[in-house]
Amino acid sequence: MSKLEIDQIAIDLKKMISGEVLVDKTTRAIYSTDASIYQVEPLGVVIPKNKKDVKRVIKYAFDNNISILPRGSGSGLAGQSLGQGLVLDFTKHMNQIKEINLEDSYVRIEPGITLGVLNQELNNHDKIFPPDPSSGDYCTLGGMLASNASGGHSVKYGSTIDYVLELEVLLANGEDITVKKMELDSQQYIENKQQSGLTGEIYDKIASLLTENQDIINDHTPNAPKDCSGYRLDVALQENELDLAKLLVGSEGTLAVITEAKLKIIDTPASKAIALLYFDDLDKAGKAVGEVLNLNPSAIEIMDYQFLDLVRENHADIDKLLPNEIETALLVEVDGDNQNEIEDRIAEIKNLIYKELELAFKIHTAYEEAEQKKLWSIRKSAVPILNKLKGPKRITGFVEDVAVDPFKLPEYIRRFREIVDKHEVKAIIYGHAGHGNTHPRPLLNLKTEDDIKKMESIAKEVYELVDELNGTISGEHGDGLLRTQFLNEFHGPLYELFKDVKNIFDSKNILNPGKIINDDSKLMVKNLRYGSGYSTINMKTNLNFALDEYQAEVEKCHGCSKCRSLVGTDMCPVFKAIGDERAAPKSKANILRAIISGKLDSNEHFWTKEFKELFDLCLNCKNCYLECPSQVNIPKLMMEARAKYYKKVGQPLVNKLLGAGETMGRLGSMTPTITNNALRIKPFRKIMEKTAGFSAERKFPKFANQTFEKWFNKKKLKGSKKVAYFTGCSTNFYNPAIGKSMVKVLEKNEYQVILPKQKCCGIPKMNYGDIDSARANINYNIESLSEIIKDGYDIIVDCPSCSLSLKEEYLDIVDSQEARLVAQHTYHINEYLLMLNDKDNLNLDLKTNQSKYAYHTPCHLKAQGLSNTSKEVLELIPGVKVSGIDAGCCGIAGTFGFKKDNYQLSMKIGKNIFEKLEKMDYNQVLTDCDACGMQLNQGTDEEIMHPIQILANSY
Repeated sequence: MSKLEIDQIAIDLKKMISGEVLVDKTTRAIYSTDASIYQVEPLGVVIPKNKKDVKRVIKYAFDNNISILPRGSGSGLAGQSLGQGLVLDFTKHMNQIKEINLEDSYVRIEPGITLGVLNQELNNHDKIFPPDPSSGDYCTLGGMLASNASGGHSVKYGSTIDYVLELEVLLANGEDITVKKMELDSQQYIENKQQSGLTGEIYDKIASLLTENQDIINDHTPNAPKDCSGYRLDVALQENELDLAKLLVGSEGTLAVITEAKLKIIDTPASKAIALLYFDDLDKAGKAVGEVLNLNPSAIEIMDYQFLDLVRENHADIDKLLPNEIETALLVEVDGDNQNEIEDRIAEIKNLIYKELELAFKIHTAYEEAEQKKLWSIRKSAVPILNKLKGPKRITGFVEDVAVDPFKLPEYIRRFREIVDKHEVKAIIYGHAGHGNTHPRPLLNLKTEDDIKKMESIAKEVYELVDELNGTISGEHGDGLLRTQFLNEFHGPLYELFKDVKNIFDSKNILNPGKIINDDSKLMVKNLRYGSGYSTINMKTNLNFALDEYQAEVEKCHGCSKCRSLVGTDMCPVFKAIGDERAAPKSKANILRAIISGKLDSNEHFWTKEFKELFDLCLNCKNCYLECPSQVNIPKLMMEARAKYYKKVGQPLVNKLLGAGETMGRLGSMTPTITNNALRIKPFRKIMEKTAGFSAERKFPKFANQTFEKWFNKKKLKGSKKVAYFTGCSTNFYNPAIGKSMVKVLEKNEYQVILPKQKCCGIPKMNYGDIDSARANINYNIESLSEIIKDGYDIIVDCPSCSLSLKEEYLDIVDSQEARLVAQHTYHINEYLLMLNDKDNLNLDLKTNQSKYAYHTPCHLKAQGLSNTSKEVLELIPGVKVSGIDAGCCGIAGTFGFKKDNYQLSMKIGKNIFEKLEKMDYNQVLTDCDACGMQLNQGTDEEIMHPIQILANSY
């Protein structure tokens, strides 16, 4: 379709709906992938605000023969949400809980709500929606309904289809119907059947189709404990009851678009326990699965020896839990109403599997939550490890969702290994043993024709094996672009019924075309994100990237969507605040990959408004880098993007001023009283807002009457041991009390503190992509600090951003021997004090302090792996109680929150912290970062202190 035609569609739709219509190249590239191996660019994206918007878009699409692609979080593994039509993204606006009915145990939800958010709210009522896919923190209920998602606990709690009571849907022509279970002789069914239009036709023809073909359905439905391949005809009509809701579950948006769902919820189990069973033989493990199933477990997970070897290599702390002679391990979880019950059931499992039948040679049990999490971490660690593997071969999900009778699982695993071994492909095996549902991830390089052929051959052979074992080719991930080509041969006569169902619901093939029904025998190997024709252009970078490192970093993102999590992670604070797909770190990787692969013009796109909007939504908080399963360094990639952009277009005034924090500090400190009085006046701040781009709403820090530097230069030095203090701009110009406390604490530990020659660490300039200007600061500091390090000094820092710069950020710009020396000898103050304490060299002659402190961990302290250091230091003080606020990023992001354009977003990000503090019991709020302190003060009016000040007052 031409650009003119696409633009006209956007013009038409914008007149019809209150939501957003986006057809720019950036948005289309962002939505061209999901968590699968595919990439298909849509015509555009519609972000509806309500059901009325959805209805109008579908009617327009129906009238103009444009396909509709319903989309959740983009976490699907089979390419279900990809296509060349209009994407309907429900996640931004249609994400509400409409009703929680505790008496009748159900909820009503919109399709864009995530499972994590729903269960977080249900947890307040001791309720839960049980299906638990591994993407549960970020996948949407709409996506779960479309793919009949389940998870590790499906052996006891089933799949999404088991909890669906009622669905409100829009049909292909925009007709609005509510579907639920009803008897064929009921008045309600008769009335529905008699309706004019598509609704009546569906009720009439679907019931007849299912009734007339019951024998085919019964004979050809796979005998697997879970199944989400094709349409679930087997449960749509049972004992004279038609349930169109169940027919739509797992249909991948090909039959109707869900706008609301009524779902059953259950009580949260009161107690849980885990047994990790070790086997020296696969068949013994297989036999144990059958025995354990009789004891009503809530989960049975299987891990093969290759899986466990991988975990051992990467997690030394877990290695001791895994004896070398393990061939297979089973993780068995039980839950119940009380602790005594689950202890009895674990004892029963242990007695049966270990003692009586002598199947397992060892069993490790866990009753405490922390120990259970550790055991679950074994099962959950493999994919993140595999995603971080270097080299051309990547883990590739394409036969990752087979489900067979659990009693046939050992045979399936053994023969699966034979297939991949024949093709000389490595694949670890793990999965949900209780339902015979395995998730192997073969290692392939889909940039080569040879491995693409291997993928296709392995898939055919594996699915022939599954057919022989009467299993299903997809237990919980769905068909999509990945498996649809195999459905005709695999399902036989059922496939013809699938086609009939699709034709009844959507004869014009408007809704998510090409999924479930598609006769293209090469569909699996088309539209690959990386195919044999994939190539990249060489990018000249401003930051340090090793040969091919830039390309490799961009391509590490596999699109899992974890960075869209609203619960369970600290990333991404911007996405959490605005819910915009552009804010998600994966979107940034998507755009960069589109540029380096030539899908977007590198000579043009780097300097577009849309690209700037993308990197403006990155705070450099580092949370995504820390929590990403593939550890994609999006912050570094975005710093490079800013550098490239601003090198050509020039830095705006507000960036120059905020980047020149040291110069501004020195100027303001010349006349602190006058400067402070001016900054307190709202009209003056309004002038600054209009002329320079600062926010008039932001409280500016007060300049100290005497800088720390001036105070220190008048001070007599004490102590015998050497240490150098890198103060940072904020301590020097605004908060010298922190510096004085630093000196006091170090001197109490017999350190003579010196103040080396130093300039601003440069992180504000780095954050704005002003790399050339930052490099001058960096080189000055490296030269000064490396010289004193050679004289035996360590560098101590109170500001997390300064210490992060010296330890890590500098190396991204100046990778010299001296820079590495500075990185190796730089310590955050509380990191250093804990090192002293570990060696029994810390002065613990501290006064008792009965205060309660609420502590906020700065993102840049967390980025250094030091989340708990300040809390641990404070707890060395007798009587002190420290509670973590634990509500993520505060939102100020150094100087980000000082900009007029960013102030509201900054405060929205910090809202969780402000609200959490209102509910906490404390005497004082603490944080290590002075900028975070300013934000906390802005949002709460509390005076904020640095932890080192509390320690200093205790001496």
